[in-house]
Amino acid sequence: LPRRLTTEVCSLQPLAERLTHTVSVVLDDAGHVRRSETFLSVIRSSARLSYDEVQAFFDNHPGPGMAPPLQGVLADMRHLAAVLRHKRMAEGSLDLNMPEVKCVLDGSGRPLRVFKRGSSEAYHLIEEFMLVANCAVARRLHGARIPAIYRIHEPPDDAQWLKMQADLRALGFRVSPHSRDGVNRIARETAGSPREYTVHLAILRNLKRAVYSSKMLEHFGLLFPCYTHFTSPIRRYPDLVVHRMLLAVEAGRVPPYDATEVRRIAEHCSETERNADLAEQESVNLKRIEYYS
Repeated sequence: LPRRLTTEVCSLQPLAERLTHTVSVVLDDAGHVRRSETFLSVIRSSARLSYDEVQAFFDNHPGPGMAPPLQGVLADMRHLAAVLRHKRMAEGSLDLNMPEVKCVLDGSGRPLRVFKRGSSEAYHLIEEFMLVANCAVARRLHGARIPAIYRIHEPPDDAQWLKMQADLRALGFRVSPHSRDGVNRIARETAGSPREYTVHLAILRNLKRAVYSSKMLEHFGLLFPCYTHFTSPIRRYPDLVVHRMLLAVEAGRVPPYDATEVRRIAEHCSETERNADLAEQESVNLKRIEYYS
């Protein structure tokens, strides 16, 4: 998309009004949803922070632009995100840590450095709130009984469980997982150890891909019974489709898509997502090879 659209018109700017679609959720102290609602709104944000700036604040190194009122809000967000993450992990959500490889390029596209981006607390903070919003929207669409797109993740089949067990045995594990709890136990045992990457990779390679579907099925990795993608409508087409569906529900209008169209869009978006992921992996690998050469 044009840069002006993604970084200006559709992007939050400090002290500038932007049209938004809000999910408002009330949670109790244990992170349980008490009520939620969705509505069109206007947001006027007070600051635009990077993940690095927020992480620096969490690490007790606040930057010059980190005003005291902002620090208080971030501290509250940090506490709530920790509660939500703890609750999700306690309920059985998969806890796999796969670092992302980033390439820094110069103006001509030549790689200057390659580094591993870990899962910082600042990323987890935003992730937990997005998960809550996505679940709230999915529940609203499902409750409206209209054709909708869901984000689903089916459990491994028998062949995948056997392959996962064989791969883990090759890495020295005698216990063979055959459930989400077994996978989590091994993942947590190896977290932070030299074997973490290879073990988590062996598990991930034997899981099914998450896909878009017109059927509401449980998300195996997240352990959500009802889930969709809503939070990135300018990055992902399925999210834009979900926004259109939600607008119709809120306005009491006829759904914008029938069941056949929803099924076709879900299949198409799953295919294009696979293609995009492969293209991204290939581009990073090319730059890594170019850098090391």
